[in-house]
Amino acid sequence: MTITWGGIKASIATLNAYSFCSRKKIEVLEHSTWSARRSQRVTELDAIPGMPAGMPKANVDTISENASRAICVVNISSEHVPGFCLDGSNAYLNAYDLVRLGINPKAVSRTRRRVDQALEVIVGGSAKDIYFVAAELNGTGIRFYGDICLVLESAENLAESVILESNSYDLVRAPKSAITTTDDELQREARNMSGHWGEDLSAVAAIKIFAYRQSQRRLTTGQVSDGLLDDEDYIEVLRIGSFSVKDVKEARLSAASVAQDGRIDERLRSGPVPDAASLKWRHQRRQAERSLVQHGVPVRVVSTTSRTRS
Repeated sequence: MTITWGGIKASIATLNAYSFCSRKKIEVLEHSTWSARRSQRVTELDAIPGMPAGMPKANVDTISENASRAICVVNISSEHVPGFCLDGSNAYLNAYDLVRLGINPKAVSRTRRRVDQALEVIVGGSAKDIYFVAAELNGTGIRFYGDICLVLESAENLAESVILESNSYDLVRAPKSAITTTDDELQREARNMSGHWGEDLSAVAAIKIFAYRQSQRRLTTGQVSDGLLDDEDYIEVLRIGSFSVKDVKEARLSAASVAQDGRIDERLRSGPVPDAASLKWRHQRRQAERSLVQHGVPVRVVSTTSRTRS
């Protein structure tokens, strides 16, 4: 038996075979590895008119080399650093800790719970044990979340840690929110966003950086560093378990923060007198730095994300 489909006569068997292949293709695309996605992106970049032969692959190699030195960071307000330094082995708090301790009974919103239910599936554990950190190279993390960037010592199981290509809240924000209206859809998209640090970080980083730079020139270390964590667009790491000041390798300050501190100091000497908010921030920042140094954490000012000669 034959039928007409798209102006072409075909047997039912042929159409069934086409339908099966189409479903398989969709399934492969949906569950393709990050390495396969990166290869597809390289192929697309190679096809851009004027792209020098081999340039995308060369840039992939540059990204992979730098991604192998990536670290985990978390940003914290200088106001909370002294308390963090004194609060023991599980000093860093997530939203569930804030509720448990009565610090903020409304910290876990309905949206947070819904996202976390999907994350529980991909980490194989409770949302209460998940602490969100970011992949970084040479920068100072996500300043929106705090002016002090803490660089964490590598955890023993870091290679197996689940990573997401972006903020987990993107699961419920446009454009993904249009395809995550049910819990099953949310879990499926969470899996599609996820990978593991050891196996997938360099591929996820390459895809992310290529979204910003379809470069016909070789990428530099600074460009890779800026692309890995750009403003609030980052690769999220789902760390299992809290940490304390003993787990902090170093603290990083942005050059802008240090310049702001110096400007406030200068105005105290020569006027006009800074406002109260500026003075309070300066006091908290300096107190935070003293607390970190007292607990053996070196504090470094980051003036550039590029390579420098010593």
